[in-house]
Amino acid sequence: MLPSKLESIDCTSEVEMKVFGAKLLQHATLSKGIELLHYHHLPAELPKSASQQHLILINTNVSSNTYVEQVTEGHIQKAEMKLEDVIIVPAQLESSARWNQAHSYLALCLNPIALEQKVSDMIRGYSVKLLPQFALSDSLIRSVALALQQELFTPGFGGQLYLDSLLTTLCAHLLRHYCTQKPLKILPSS
Repeated sequence: MLPSKLESIDCTSEVEMKVFGAKLLQHATLSKGIELLHYHHLPAELPKSASQQHLILINTNVSSNTYVEQVTEGHIQKAEMKLEDVIIVPAQLESSARWNQAHSYLALCLNPIALEQKVSDMIRGYSVKLLPQFALSDSLIRSVALALQQELFTPGFGGQLYLDSLLTTLCAHLLRHYCTQKPLKILPSS
């Protein structure tokens, strides 16, 4: 039985995700605060909740006529799921979702501090906020996620350097295309 009210879901917890019909296929820590998971998820309805991590979800196996409905910040979005669609759910953002058929997806879970550290040189003097995205077609995010997964399956020469480079590319891409940036107000010293 699903909990009737859930304030926070940890997408990196196999136990928590299993409650919602998800079977963990793969789990790896890529870097401090950044994890890659591969799930197979049965039809489900996730209650209104918020994640402690930024979630980047990339569909890897979807049957035709698989529909998803997501409510984020009170906005309802509906679409037919497509292979390689991307969904971005920022940390602490209240959302809910439901879908009608089983599907598989990669979940990149980024601790907000880890994301900030990856792009710290680029954001000095700015406040940055990741924005939610739904049923997005982004070949770079998809390619980076699949390259990360492939490196975990068959590690190559310079493995950690390669992973770190891919993660830096991903974070810079997120910053450039899916974040708002505001200059920090610097108060004069008294």
